[in-house]
Amino acid sequence: MNDLFENEQKVTGHMPEQNIEHDRSYQLVVSVNRIEVGRFDVSAYKDYEITLLENSKLKAEDTVEVTVIGHQEGKDDKESKVV
Repeated sequence: MNDLFENEQKVTGHMPEQNIEHDRSYQLVVSVNRIEVGRFDVSAYKDYEITLLENSKLKAEDTVEVTVIGHQEGKDDKESKVV
């Protein structure tokens, strides 16, 4: 995740390289102040840009976290560390 600043409405960053064998897919879970604000499909080794809801500009004291969830049919989902 890239640095964030007060009054921003977008969370941007770069999805690191991931294993895409066996039709694996990935979602980015975005939380603000420990409240999930959305799950977004992301591609491995690509930049992402997530727009927060209108009228939800970030405040200086807000905490934003992202987690990557990996999916593969027939397997349990795998979750990254929180960033």
